[in-house]
Amino acid sequence: MTSDKNLQEVLNLSANAGLLNRTTVVAGQILRPITLASIALLQQLKSPLIAGKPIDEVDNIILDCCIFIKVQSVSAKEATKLVFGPKEVLLESAMDLAETIAPNEIEQVISSIIDLLRDSTSTRVSVESDNAVDAMKAAKGSEESQGNA
Repeated sequence: MTSDKNLQEVLNLSANAGLLNRTTVVAGQILRPITLASIALLQQLKSPLIAGKPIDEVDNIILDCCIFIKVQSVSAKEATKLVFGPKEVLLESAMDLAETIAPNEIEQVISSIIDLLRDSTSTRVSVESDNAVDAMKAAKGSEESQGNA
């Protein structure tokens, strides 16, 4: 569905994005890294992609994915204008993007978006055992008592 010129443009943009540490490409679009602004904009849209709703319960996952890609593929300022502007402009822009995606690509697009959101919003907490915490407290208490001596 993409011409050689469009493919070369995507490859060039992708190479430039790699140099800028912005390497996520979904459906031929280079996506900005997920930030708090991204999440806030998606919340404003009431996007089911960040609502924790199971994918198979999302009414129009294809449209939601195209909106996500559109919002993440433009600058934060332009994304804000799309989200807070007339809804028709955002939908038209998302549908223009959908027009470039082959039906057999949608499963990969959805998977890529889910992975990106999961990786960007997951927290990594290490749980320490009570013994490790007690040992740290004992070591700190020992240091304090030596400092007072």
